[in-house]
Formats: sequence, structure tokens, C-alpha cells
Amino acid sequence: ALNQEYQKLLDKGIQVYFTFSPKNRNCLTKNSTEEERDKTETYLKEKLIIPVISPWKESILPGTDFYLIDNHLSSLAAKERTKRVSRDLYPFIKKA
Repeated sequence: ALNQEYQKLLDKGIQVYFTFSPKNRNCLTKNSTEEERDKTETYLKEKLIIPVISPWKESILPGTDFYLIDNHLSSLAAKERTKRVSRDLYPFIKKA
């Protein structure tokens, strides 16, 4: 279903890329092992019709990088995250 939505954007000439959202490493469960996260990343790379541009490992951040809740990056962490995503996008934009 997600690929159908991505395809609608691609059909309009919109470039779409996937990156993992930041996660507080303190909120990972026992089931969220490195092996399971690797499997998820591999699955997404194989199944999504858009490029996965960032490794999941870069999305796991310390709790101190979040402000109040686990999906709201602090100002400094948001700047660093933006730099990382920009770095990951650069090879794709350069090709375009």
C-alpha cells in the first residue's frame, strides 16, 4: 500500500526518498534487536520502490537528543539530523 502512494508521487515527477525516523535508544524493546532492525532495513530496501537513503543505525539516538517526548528532537539534534539527511540525499540529488 505504501508503494502505491509513493507511485502517485513518482507519477507526478516528484522525487521521493526514505529515511528512518529518529528513535530514542532508551525506548527500544528486547525484541528490537540489531538483527531484527537489520532485517527490517533489508526488507524495506528490497520492497520499497523508492531509495532507502540512510541506515537505521543513524536513527537511534540518545534520550538527551529529544525534547519532552521521544519523537521531538531538540534544536541541536534537529540540526545534526538535518545535516545527516542532507548528506544522505546529496548523491541522489547530484544524479538528478
